[in-house]
Amino acid sequence: MTSTFVPTPDSFLASFAHSTLPIIKGRPTFHKINEHRKLQKINVSEVRTTLGGGAHGYLGMLLSAPTYDIIAPNQPFTIPNYPGPHPPVPDGSTAAQIRTITDNYKEDLRLFHEYNALNTALKKQVTNSIEPIFLMGYQEPHSGLANRSIFQVYEYLFQNYGRLTEHDKAENDKLFRKDWDPTIPFEGLVNQIEECVEIAEAGGSPFQPQQVLDVVYNLVHKTGLYFQALKEWRRTPAANKTWTNFKAHMVQAQQELVEEQGTASQGGYHTANAAMQLEAATEALANLATATATDCTTLANMTNTIATPMEQITERITQSKN
Repeated sequence: MTSTFVPTPDSFLASFAHSTLPIIKGRPTFHKINEHRKLQKINVSEVRTTLGGGAHGYLGMLLSAPTYDIIAPNQPFTIPNYPGPHPPVPDGSTAAQIRTITDNYKEDLRLFHEYNALNTALKKQVTNSIEPIFLMGYQEPHSGLANRSIFQVYEYLFQNYGRLTEHDKAENDKLFRKDWDPTIPFEGLVNQIEECVEIAEAGGSPFQPQQVLDVVYNLVHKTGLYFQALKEWRRTPAANKTWTNFKAHMVQAQQELVEEQGTASQGGYHTANAAMQLEAATEALANLATATATDCTTLANMTNTIATPMEQITERITQSKN
């Protein structure tokens, strides 16, 4: 039997990890508004639903369609519509068909009411933390914010009080493309990228899914440590080349590299860095060995340039194991 239970807005508030938001005194700023939204993203992600692919709760309530597509590719978050006062049962339907139609109707109605109760709870958090005057211009004369979604409320706040300057956007773009230090877990790069994606969206210049993939691919490639992993990624079917899949692919690739170098219990990521550099230098020498030897002098000079760092790196690894 299909459940028709829907929590009230107050029930949602009581269940949130962040039941209240920090009070913003005076005019809101981008960072204060964005901090509110980040806390609410945590709240809604913990509310289970089948909407938007089912893996991210109600996160789609707070994100634009392009940004949500980065997180849940090809699984758009669709706001549930009111299904009507009665199940749409066609004349002549069989008993089995009527049961199916009725069950589907009840679930659609439940989702509709659940979304609206959650939307009300989120708006209540915002209105309780921001001085009324800063939302007054967006309220309707008789219904206030009743007909506004939480996404629309944030759109209004960002556009009116949280606009990024061109300098802010340039700094965010610079951080978005900042080189990755491969001695730290790949999750660190993920956090950097997703934070930049969030800021870009709030600033009105969202990054596109393919843009995110291209930038991160290049950051990984620049380390010179993951040619095999990237080769495997290039062979991945286009439909599976998503941000979610790339994150999982690279986390596994980094773990395998650390394990191969025997550093998991012998020095952690700092020793891993030396091992990674050794692998890169070894691969560079291999490439030189197979290159066309038309200029022996140049080849010798390049080999000597690489040999010395290799000796230093090998010594570092030996010392870390002793």
